[in-house]
Amino acid sequence: MLDQLEEEKTKLSSDFFNKDGTPHLDKSTFIDGLRWLLQAHDLSQDQAGKFYFMLCDYMTKPFELFSFAKLKHFSHNENKKNIDNEEWRKKWMERRSSMIPPYFLRNWIAHGLISGSKNTPDFTSRDAGFVFLLVIKSMFNVEMYGNKGELKSLFGDLKRSFKSIRSQVLKFYQNDYARSFVSEKLDIIESLGHKNERNKANWKLYWKNQNFISHFYASYLIASTNLLSNRSLENNSSRSDEEFDINLTYKLQQTSFINIAYKRLQELSE
Repeated sequence: MLDQLEEEKTKLSSDFFNKDGTPHLDKSTFIDGLRWLLQAHDLSQDQAGKFYFMLCDYMTKPFELFSFAKLKHFSHNENKKNIDNEEWRKKWMERRSSMIPPYFLRNWIAHGLISGSKNTPDFTSRDAGFVFLLVIKSMFNVEMYGNKGELKSLFGDLKRSFKSIRSQVLKFYQNDYARSFVSEKLDIIESLGHKNERNKANWKLYWKNQNFISHFYASYLIASTNLLSNRSLENNSSRSDEEFDINLTYKLQQTSFINIAYKRLQELSE
């Protein structure tokens, strides 16, 4: 797979270029580092988690370039080719779903949240494989599973109904990441990655009690969800003169790796 990436026709995504038009990183150097890390290793079970952690640390380092605010918001101004608005939004959803989870993971690793959390399990080959898929999609706009789909085989049977995935996302909105007045649930996940000692008394919010691997996969599903509209309900007659209701409508998109993210969430909750 890495040999394919080194081909000249595989270009670094424009997201990874500086404002002056120069690349933020050297493609060949990044791939060489990845190739070195992916050499055959004879690892004990205790060493495996640390190795996959280091691998994810390396792969997500380029995402230090971004800001959360820029990644999460849809921008019409970036549509330089005047693509149909609906088609452009779909492309943006694909892009944001691949970029936000590695961005979160980069911050959590760099600030010691994953190593310091009591409830985050060790990284596995499947987690590192999923990070690889997201990073390569973000950086080179390609999906790579190997010549015979070896990488996809890591995850086993991926047949999942879209309805069941939507039900999981609905659960996020109603329970797991339910907060009053916060319509963008990625904001909730982002806030859980702050070392705020004031939350120590609140078990649910305190950073040491988080499972950041679960939040990582949840962020992919939520980043695949788009707020379509927020409308005032026509019938507010039961409300006082000062009150009114707003109806929020979301749409879940079948993004590239949504089945993998959903399956890993299921496995982590078992």
